[in-house]
Amino acid sequence: MKKIPFLLFITTIILSCNQSDNSEQIAMKNQRKVIYPSDNPAERLVYENRRFKDPNTGRVPSDMRRKELMFVKTLPISESLSKSNWSHRGPYNVGGRTRAISFDVQDENIILAGGTSGGMFRSTDGGQSWDMTTDPGQLHNVTCVAQDTRLGHEDTWYFGSGENRGGWLGDVSFLGNGIYKSIDGGLSWDSLAITTSNTPQSWDNDFDFVWNIVTDPSNDSMDVVYAAVHGDIYKSSDGGMSWDKKLGGTNSSYYQYTSVEITSDGVVYAAISSDCVDKGIWRSPDGEIWTKIIDANFPPVYDRIELAINPNNEDEVYCIAASTTGYGQFTNVFFGGTT
Repeated sequence: MKKIPFLLFITTIILSCNQSDNSEQIAMKNQRKVIYPSDNPAERLVYENRRFKDPNTGRVPSDMRRKELMFVKTLPISESLSKSNWSHRGPYNVGGRTRAISFDVQDENIILAGGTSGGMFRSTDGGQSWDMTTDPGQLHNVTCVAQDTRLGHEDTWYFGSGENRGGWLGDVSFLGNGIYKSIDGGLSWDSLAITTSNTPQSWDNDFDFVWNIVTDPSNDSMDVVYAAVHGDIYKSSDGGMSWDKKLGGTNSSYYQYTSVEITSDGVVYAAISSDCVDKGIWRSPDGEIWTKIIDANFPPVYDRIELAINPNNEDEVYCIAASTTGYGQFTNVFFGGTT
């Protein structure tokens, strides 16, 4: 009889241990559920293998790289491009990935080039040699650059910082610290205090990501500058000392794309991605009154839009949009913003 309580005691312990093990296994399974595939670096290799493997065999065909190169040689090449000769101009070693480049309107041998992780560089001999013009203590992050091309103002330059998406991995970001200005032809730079938060480790300012900057070449009485920043379009009438938000609003999405371009007579075009306030493509004769100019044929979903104005006919404005419906790209032409 004494054996029965003992056996019951042993059975209870075993069941408790099994229940504990099961609880731990369930907890581990639940814990695994919150680990996304993208959190594992090895998942990238799996992804690439899925892209390149033969669906019938499940393997990447042998000697595929050589076959790939042979196929590339059969592709048509533009005759004009094949005759072009390209030479690497630097900056070497410390230039970073060049995101912005511009030629001085006074002398095409003067080039300004900025990298997202290298800073701003300047060349006076057509790219044969380069000098870094951002100070060692400044943030070495350049995403766009613009020159004031008005007569007598050519020594004034602006560059924006902060890249929302970049690098070979799309989710890599480089937080910026506002807009910088030079009044000596790009030889030195000072930050525009109102655009900086001095916390480049934190995303806490619209100007932490600056997509592009343009200056108004038609206004001789005011120093008008436009900046396409994170989800918004800003305008300054005093060379960047103060800024007014003209398009945009409170945006919750992390990836918010904007773009701005301007004609020689001061007509401004702006584009804002579809997940933002004031989404669409806009036109303004003065940067104050804005009209949305996209029509019903434009895709309802789109990310970044790049704009370009035909210099020979500024009534023609071209756009190319990424991540449109069907994962394609969309282009269109607007004539004076009326169609």
